[in-house]
Parts: sequence; C-alpha cells; structure tokens
Amino acid sequence: MDSVYLSLHQSYMQFCDSVKNFPDSYFHERLNQRWSAAQIAEHIIKAGSLIHLLQGDIVVIDREPDLYVPVIKKVFLDFQKKYPSEERLIPSEEGIDKSIALDELAEHSISFQEFVQQHDLHQTVKGFEFPEVGQLTRLEVLWMHSYHIQRHYHQIQTLYSELASLV
Repeated sequence: MDSVYLSLHQSYMQFCDSVKNFPDSYFHERLNQRWSAAQIAEHIIKAGSLIHLLQGDIVVIDREPDLYVPVIKKVFLDFQKKYPSEERLIPSEEGIDKSIALDELAEHSISFQEFVQQHDLHQTVKGFEFPEVGQLTRLEVLWMHSYHIQRHYHQIQTLYSELASLV
C-alpha cells in the first residue's frame, strides 16, 4: 500500500507543479481544439471528486488485489493513444481558475492519501469497471487515478512545449 500512497502523492505534486508553473497568459489557451491547461486541471479535479465512490458498495474477490495494475498502467501511460473522456469528467469550456485548481488539487491529494491509510484496499468496488477487465479493487482504482494524473501531466507538459514554440 505504501507504493500506491507514494505514487499518488508524487503524481499530484508533479501535476500541481506543472499547473503552478504554467504561464498565466497561456493557462486558458487552447491549441488545435485540444483542452487548455485550465481544462486539463479541471478534468483531474473532476476525476478526483469521485473518491466518494470508493466508499460505496464493495464485494470480496478471490484474486490478487493488484492483478490488473499492469494492464491499467499500460493503457493510461500509452501516450500515443487517445481516449474519450467520461461525460461527467469533461471540463467546462473556460476551464478552472489556476488558484482554485491548485487549492482543489491539494485537497484531493490529501483526501486520497488519507483514504489509502484508512481503508481496506483489497475490496472490489461495485461500479468501477475497466474495459475488458471488469470490476476493480480499491487498490487498482487508486493506481488508475495515479496513472490518469500522470497521463494528463504529460498532456499539460506537451501543451506547454507546443505553446512555447509558437512564441
């Protein structure tokens, strides 16, 4: 459990640093119809807001609780592939204010770290299904969230590089 705790912490800190250091003048700038940094930050905040679902109905499973972590990692960290966002995670057109984003991201980081320390991560969460895999354990969902943040950290870094090259 220590490794998912550390991964979540590092993912949030790295993502927060990228948001914090993203130039204000470009924070809401979209490029080629892709999301702005403000929208990417809002997307991660919306995803983190779903932590309460991890406290929903659970079932005990008869498999290793981290069995599907490698599959999840492979999907989320394949930056060549694009995936549509769940409707409830799509950001607003304008995105979020940077200072609000940083505050909310910091709160989410703490919430996830506390969750890891206070809950049995081996239990399967009803309603969290991954394509071609099925239901996930809390541990797998937490890894998925960490990889999701890492994926969008890469996206925000790429956006910054592309915007900087235009100047």
